[in-house]
Amino acid sequence: MTTTPSLPAPQASPPSPAGGPTTGTAVGARKLWVLGGIGVVAVAAAVTTVVVVSSSDEPSTPEDTVVAYVDALRSGDYGTAYGLTCAEQRGAYDGAADYARQSDQQLGGALTGSPTVRDVERGDGGWEVSITLRSVFGESDESLDVIEEGGDLRVCDSSVNRAPSDEDNGTDDW
Repeated sequence: MTTTPSLPAPQASPPSPAGGPTTGTAVGARKLWVLGGIGVVAVAAAVTTVVVVSSSDEPSTPEDTVVAYVDALRSGDYGTAYGLTCAEQRGAYDGAADYARQSDQQLGGALTGSPTVRDVERGDGGWEVSITLRSVFGESDESLDVIEEGGDLRVCDSSVNRAPSDEDNGTDDW
């Protein structure tokens, strides 16, 4: 008579922390899910960082600064326009509210479209940005000076919206 070798009897696995069986496949799948979740969070954090860093509120070129400035004036967002002017120009006003009041008196809906940048020239103190400005009076060619101030670009000595002086009685010929 031949004897068949006997196989060892199956052993019970120790209980898992969740109360279910622990097998190599279940533990591997759980680790895979945890690692996948960490990966998703890491990718989301990286994308958020790139978006936040690349979407600064400050314009990054002289052209962008001028367009943002004129667009703010056109839309009546005088607070943004005031923030885009240099300290010297802001000093001609009695704060942002005065700037807004005078800007509204001078422009009050006269600007009708975004400016077209014609030329940018680099000078010793900054840039001169030549634009075509659209208003209810037609188109006019203007030049705006842009300087770097505190690491940001600012419009300075703008013919589009400047503080009234004794010489011009607050009127602009455009």
